Amino acid sequence: MRNNNKARGRNVVTPRRASIPYTKEQLKGMFWRCDKNGDGRLSRQELEDAFSYLGAYIPGWRAKRALRYADDNGDGFLADKEIDELVKYAAQFGYTLS
Repeated sequence: MRNNNKARGRNVVTPRRASIPYTKEQLKGMFWRCDKNGDGRLSRQELEDAFSYLGAYIPGWRAKRALRYADDNGDGFLADKEIDELVKYAAQFGYTLS
């Protein structure tokens, strides 16, 4: 804990928040929860929602980049066999649990 505030001449101790990164399994589960229509594929909008939830600065741009990175067959969706590449892509940015 650190002492960074003073109140009426007394030291006030405030706790630090730990930044715990998502595991790859947590990221994978979070991405699948964003499959709103349940078709087993993630669209660009669903990816944008996921990156927004993760706290990405510009989630639409991040979703577009994720598709470019992980969409092997170029159909504009990420299916089950492509999700591991998506997780690998997202993990490099160090998103943390809040």
